[in-house]
Amino acid sequence: MMNSPSKKEHRFEVRMSAGDLRKLDVQATAAGMTRSEFVRLLLANSVVHPRGELHALKVELTRIGVNLNQLARASNRHQERTDAADILHLLAHIESGVQAIVGRYLRGDA
Repeated sequence: MMNSPSKKEHRFEVRMSAGDLRKLDVQATAAGMTRSEFVRLLLANSVVHPRGELHALKVELTRIGVNLNQLARASNRHQERTDAADILHLLAHIESGVQAIVGRYLRGDA
């Protein structure tokens, strides 16, 4: 159980649905904690991103997808021969970049 050395003298009320309350209770019980301990642990260990950051990340990923689709359509339209190894290398590079962006976002480095 998590016990903070500071005195816990402040309280607040949170409104939630019955389903959310059940989910909180199930997760807290599974962790062997009270609701309060569980919420304090979540607060101490969570990274919350402003909504605008998530939207910006979605926009950037959408742009990447659009660009990939445009390249595929252009290649098909012109019947160009492309080297499969070059395409796979490019896709692996893009995937690596996207994973790095998402990783930074999830760690709070965005």
